[in-house]
Amino acid sequence: MIRKLLQGGKGYEKQSVMTVVLVLLETALEVILPLFMSNILNTMQLYSQPNPLKENLIYLDFSSFKIITAQADSAITSSMLTDTVVTYGVLMVLSAILSLTFGALAGRLAAVAGAGFSKNVRGRLFAKIQEFSFSNVDKFSTASLVTRSTTDVNNAQQSYMMIIRTVIRAPSMLIFSAIMAVIKAPNLAWIFLVAVPLLGFVMFMIARNVHPLFKQMLKKYDAMNAGVQEDLVAIRVVKAFVREDYEEKYRAQTEEVRKSQLKAEKLMVLMNPLVSVIMYGAIIALLVVGGIDIANGRIQAGTLSAMMSYCTQILMSVMMICFIAVQLVMSRASIDRLWEVLDAEPDIKDGASGKTVDGGSVSFVDVDFSYSNNADNLTLEHINLDIKSGEMVGIIGGTGDGKSSLVQLIPRFYDVLNGKVLVDG
Repeated sequence: MIRKLLQGGKGYEKQSVMTVVLVLLETALEVILPLFMSNILNTMQLYSQPNPLKENLIYLDFSSFKIITAQADSAITSSMLTDTVVTYGVLMVLSAILSLTFGALAGRLAAVAGAGFSKNVRGRLFAKIQEFSFSNVDKFSTASLVTRSTTDVNNAQQSYMMIIRTVIRAPSMLIFSAIMAVIKAPNLAWIFLVAVPLLGFVMFMIARNVHPLFKQMLKKYDAMNAGVQEDLVAIRVVKAFVREDYEEKYRAQTEEVRKSQLKAEKLMVLMNPLVSVIMYGAIIALLVVGGIDIANGRIQAGTLSAMMSYCTQILMSVMMICFIAVQLVMSRASIDRLWEVLDAEPDIKDGASGKTVDGGSVSFVDVDFSYSNNADNLTLEHINLDIKSGEMVGIIGGTGDGKSSLVQLIPRFYDVLNGKVLVDG
């Protein structure tokens, strides 16, 4: 599916790659912020009450512009505290500003790439539909082709933007935060090893069950659009006979769409409470275990604060991946429908060059025709007809006798099943 999506981004590779790079930079800066805050809190704790832990404290001495390393149980002077707070405070502000800038640029470039993607896909759909014979159009139906060119393309566009932005951001945030958490406090990192696989299992189960429901919903959309098209084509007849209040088919079709969408959404909404339970359960476990470690002097308060931030980042990343998975599942049906049209082979292929017709005579030689290409269900059977150039011919018959089918074989909107249709020989 991702390979198919990336095919539509041709011409916008630069914006797509720049979006990925900017998202990675934004994520890295966000992961660094809790580390800066942890160092500030640890310094303040050491200043107020020296800790017996043999940890190194790194700070910047503004008087000499040198990086100083002090032992945790060393005396922390007021000057050292001020320098540390100011240093990391400035770094936090700069990191936040840069992260905001990178995020805004990534959002803008992702929007440009997404709009270009939808333009490319719609252009390819339009060009492909122009090659279709009436038989191909009947196979997909006009209403379905309209839905695929609008709703399905919009869903695919959202998925493409997610892939180049959110799909990169969530796993990178998860990986960076997990690495920092293991480095900062390995004895607390085991909590993530329990929470993350549990969240992944919930995501997988919901995504697997939601996908077929959304496929059914899109089919209902096609039926609804077909009903709208029929009412628009026959609107004069409906109004002439004052039948507006009796056109119940559209109401029934919209009700079917509502029911199918509601069925899918009911399953999707389970994700929010399940993810919240797992996420807050992990935070509670982190507070309990981390509080015990602080009481026993194994870690400092700033370290627990950083771990809380990394816990939130990790679990929010997993939750983001869950929502992305649901959106991609929703879009998967749309993407499959789009590429079903793009991969379809036209029943009638255009010749290398057009031919000039001088006389304009038309001959049907033992022609059989079926809309379904089924020899057991023929619309026209053994038609032999010879119309000279310049002759006027009238075709008389009741509704359903095949008059329109016969005429549409002449310009080759449809192709014959057996026999030949000759124009000017």
